[in-house]
Amino acid sequence: MLHAYLLLDYRSVEIIMALLCSWLLQAGLQPNDDITIHYETTPQLCQVIEQFNDLIYTAVKQPLKQGPPSASDKIIISKDSSVS
Repeated sequence: MLHAYLLLDYRSVEIIMALLCSWLLQAGLQPNDDITIHYETTPQLCQVIEQFNDLIYTAVKQPLKQGPPSASDKIIISKDSSVS
């Protein structure tokens, strides 16, 4: 049973990485741009993101931070999506 959960978690991470890479491309961002990716999601998906944070960072080359950006942050792109 644990093996099945890990496969589902990894599939979710693959979808997250694909979405993030797509959104960065849409925003015209480069890997060396100094940005932070903010996200809000379910507690279960937050746990998966934290568990696979290094893998996600390797794919998108940008740090991830749970929660909304601060009022002083410049928002370059904002997207809503679901991972299923």
